[in-house]
Amino acid sequence: AGGNLDATIPVTSHDEAGELAKAFNRMLWGLKQIMVQVNIVGTEMTSAATQISASTREQAKGSTEQSSAVNQASTTVKELAATASQIKPENDQLQHLLRNYIPAVKIIFIQGQTLFRHAILPTVP
Repeated sequence: AGGNLDATIPVTSHDEAGELAKAFNRMLWGLKQIMVQVNIVGTEMTSAATQISASTREQAKGSTEQSSAVNQASTTVKELAATASQIKPENDQLQHLLRNYIPAVKIIFIQGQTLFRHAILPTVP
């Protein structure tokens, strides 16, 4: 048959030679069915491999994007830490000033109330 699975042996008798020809033809038909199945499975495997490859590329892209996002977040955290370290001394200075000036403001407020009571209130009818 030279690799041609469509070729058959003509059955011309009903003796052993004819039975052998029928058996050989059934074997060729079975081989042809196997080859069809092998081609189908090969096509399905190629399709699956293509899908797996595309999925792998998408996952790699997602991983790259996640890595970039993590790097950006890390940079932002570092910048925030640097800003916080710059703000802390200024905050400490502000707290120091407030601790020193709040008592003076209270005294001025009390003196203002006293002046208001003694100077302005007695003149109000």
